[in-house]
Amino acid sequence: MLYPALRKRNGYYTRKIYSKFSYNEIKQVKYNGINFGYLLRYYFYCDMYTSTNESLLISYDENIYYINEQEITNFLGRIFNLIINMPMGYFENLELENNL
Repeated sequence: MLYPALRKRNGYYTRKIYSKFSYNEIKQVKYNGINFGYLLRYYFYCDMYTSTNESLLISYDENIYYINEQEITNFLGRIFNLIINMPMGYFENLELENNL
């Protein structure tokens, strides 16, 4: 199921997350009180495809990162760390930290 990004970078760009986990499972995990579903869709411009056969992240420049984590917290931690170490992700994370 698709849960679209809540905004698009520069009005156009989004990352894509494909997850074996459901959206309900994702939003149960929190980062500083913010559920990961909202956090990834709003601050990091991610479209989320849930309950898929494999888990992966597609960056703005269409690089694909396969994620083989079996636990939800490890999966989301891996996604988060990949994104904040990307050039634009660094600045998106600054915005998040300024709003906490």
